[in-house]
Amino acid sequence: MYVNPTDFLAPGIALVVGTLPVLYFRRNAALFGIAALAYFVAIGGKVVVEGTFPSFFSRAAIPTYLAYGLLTFFLEVGLAWAFLHSLRGQLPAPDQRLGWVYGTDLAFFENAILLGLLPLLELLAVSQPSVTLAGGAAYSASFLPSALPYLGERTASLIAHGVWGLVAYVAVVRNRARLVWVTLPLAFLDSIASWWDFTHAVSYPVLIGGLLAYVLVASYFALWAAGLLPGALRALRPERREVPTPVDG
Repeated sequence: MYVNPTDFLAPGIALVVGTLPVLYFRRNAALFGIAALAYFVAIGGKVVVEGTFPSFFSRAAIPTYLAYGLLTFFLEVGLAWAFLHSLRGQLPAPDQRLGWVYGTDLAFFENAILLGLLPLLELLAVSQPSVTLAGGAAYSASFLPSALPYLGERTASLIAHGVWGLVAYVAVVRNRARLVWVTLPLAFLDSIASWWDFTHAVSYPVLIGGLLAYVLVASYFALWAAGLLPGALRALRPERREVPTPVDG
């Protein structure tokens, strides 16, 4: 089958947004593995819950919107904390940079893998190249107007995962599980998304502008309430690499 070339934009954007932070931070293999386990178990749990109560999760109602947010909090955020807690004795001191590493690992598996690499492979498996210039020109560039807002959507997801991963990490190493609750407003990002999926009450660009503003405010609140400011922001600065000192002789 022929695939609109612009269909590759969405997974391509997600792949880039998910991968760049992984390249920015120095990786920790243990955190990367725990993030993978926590994220995909959480997604599997969501599928099971939504599949068990299909009529509830398929209706446009405030309880449904709230349920989507609560699912994200208890499964994605909760399991991000719980799986990490199982390694508590092996974790280093409360290094906020490692918290960002854990959070961006979580975002990597959503953006780069679930919404990036897997859809790209699916598109490549079913697509056939157009053999004529005219055939290529006949494609509709339907996704192009949504590309920039979609970049904003994936960026909002990256920030949310980064912050709740950081808070979950600090909550574990400080043995203060209650800290995780400060990320609850961030989980309601999925409530807003589900509301829009059902209603389309505003245009997509307006939705994304609102989502980005909401995520930034909720993230600042979470970091402030957890007592992680301004250290969390300093931890985002480029890491200094030690340069070996030349030895004479």
